[in-house]
Formats: sequence, C-alpha cells, structure tokens
Amino acid sequence: MRVLFFEWGNHLFKVKEDGALLQSDGEGDEWDCKWEFLGVSYHHWRRGIDVPLKEALESPERLKKGRVWDRDHGTLRRWEGGKITQAWVENM
Repeated sequence: MRVLFFEWGNHLFKVKEDGALLQSDGEGDEWDCKWEFLGVSYHHWRRGIDVPLKEALESPERLKKGRVWDRDHGTLRRWEGGKITQAWVENM
C-alpha cells in the first residue's frame, strides 16, 4: 500500500490510496474514513482542485505550495492559512 505524506504548517499528515486522511502528529492514530484528502489547488481564487489524489500519489512534489482540499464528515473544505511545504510517498 502506498501512503502519501505531506507537511502543512508544523503538522505532518498521511493519506491512504483511498483518500483516508490522518494527522500523524495528532493524538489519535486511527484512520477515519470520514476524513478524506481530495487534492490541492494553487490560487486562492480557485474553486476547484488542480492536483487530485491520484495524481499526487504519482507525483507528490506537485503538491508543494498547494492549498489542501478535504471532505470531513461530508463537508467540502479548502484549508486556509498555509500551504504544503513537503510531500512524498512511501510503500507500507
């Protein structure tokens, strides 16, 4: 299984191939299917995703400087206040 890792702010996140998202430096260490990584966009006016998860797994460096989009319990969100600084994929 490939896992996408990315740094946003001072936090490390990891994403399964199905999109399940986990803050790996947080308190919990269980994957939650209700929190899903969708991809990133680059411009603050953009209302859609430029690099979806499937492309991010193939080229994680494309996530750098991107604004994260997620779905949390059915609510679509774009993260404000930061951008991805590092991204890579590991086989687990």
